[in-house]
Amino acid sequence: MKTIVVRTLSGFVYALFIFLCTTNLLSDVLYAYFDVKVASTYFFYALISFLLIGCLIETTRMLKYSSVLYKILTFIVTGIIYYMFTKDYFYNSFSFTVSYWKCIFLVLLFLLSIITLFRFSEELTTDSAKLIFTAVYLGVPFSLSLVIPE
Repeated sequence: MKTIVVRTLSGFVYALFIFLCTTNLLSDVLYAYFDVKVASTYFFYALISFLLIGCLIETTRMLKYSSVLYKILTFIVTGIIYYMFTKDYFYNSFSFTVSYWKCIFLVLLFLLSIITLFRFSEELTTDSAKLIFTAVYLGVPFSLSLVIPE
């Protein structure tokens, strides 16, 4: 019973955090009470970045890398994929202009990782395969979430 209460409360906090970061409510509250003007797009970016980092940490723990080097490289490669879209997200004043070649390339990479997972799962035992799979499986969806139109 205790774990149900803890999970319910943490789920509520998680849902509230997502709600506040995807609406203008948090920006309005900060401006009303602290006279700090922060665009809601920054909160959305912070939410997506926080979730990506949390998922990366959890995934690297679950996959049990045998080398610390590959674990570090996983964060670097995923960061590079995420940076490609972050740069566009910030430099275009949050009115994202979609670069279709990037989206198509990343969707194809994502599909390739799904095919590899279900058709050739025995190949996912090496650290290099874990690195590529994690970077594509997490980096692509979180990067593409920045493309979601308002």
